[in-house]
Amino acid sequence: MLNRKGMAFKPYLVKFFIFCFAPMAKHFISPEAIEIVSRNVRKYRTDKGVSMETLADLIGIEYTVIARLETKKSNPSISVVYAIAKALDISPSLLLSDIA
Repeated sequence: MLNRKGMAFKPYLVKFFIFCFAPMAKHFISPEAIEIVSRNVRKYRTDKGVSMETLADLIGIEYTVIARLETKKSNPSISVVYAIAKALDISPSLLLSDIA
């Protein structure tokens, strides 16, 4: 395995870093935030009369990304949230707002 400078990584060091730092990533995933974004994407998409397939095509991503997002099975990147908002012609902040 090579890094950006073409130097070889030691496989045991890669495993060590994954073992040490991967659990930390779980602390950055907010189930509440995923719930809010998921609910809002579905709400605004259906309000605009756009299917999941059409939305995915507008953004240039796979349909399954939208499906997994709306069923709370994935944590979307900020880039995906931004692209969805622009495709639906709304502000990205609306997708992040707890509008209950």
